[in-house]
Amino acid sequence: MSHLLEPVAIFACGCLLIHAGRAYARATTVLLSATTLMLGVTLGTVLCQRIGQ
Repeated sequence: MSHLLEPVAIFACGCLLIHAGRAYARATTVLLSATTLMLGVTLGTVLCQRIGQ
């Protein structure tokens, strides 16, 4: 039974890494989306000011 301990531990670590990667990817996607939105708003404001002048 002890020979199964190492493969099970590796499998568990792999599962944890996959879940952590998904959470990290989700957080990165949200951050990039927010950054894109803010950049779009800023560029829109600058363009509106230039057109208005």
